Amino acid sequence: MPDTFTLREYVEYRLDELCAEVKQLRCAVDSLNTTRAELAGKASQSSVLIAYIVSGVSLIIAVINLLGRSP
Repeated sequence: MPDTFTLREYVEYRLDELCAEVKQLRCAVDSLNTTRAELAGKASQSSVLIAYIVSGVSLIIAVINLLGRSP
């Protein structure tokens, strides 16, 4: 940055700097939004475990039901 600036040059210089900072911040916000969306779309470990347990119990009940129907 030179020592002597006219007011107009200084304003243009600062505006360019601020535009660059806004662009950087927008990229950071976009990245955070993407990360949030990815995390919201993933199932938690506990919900996966519960689903496995429910399906296992259902399978056991189905097998017992089939074995109980002996002709």
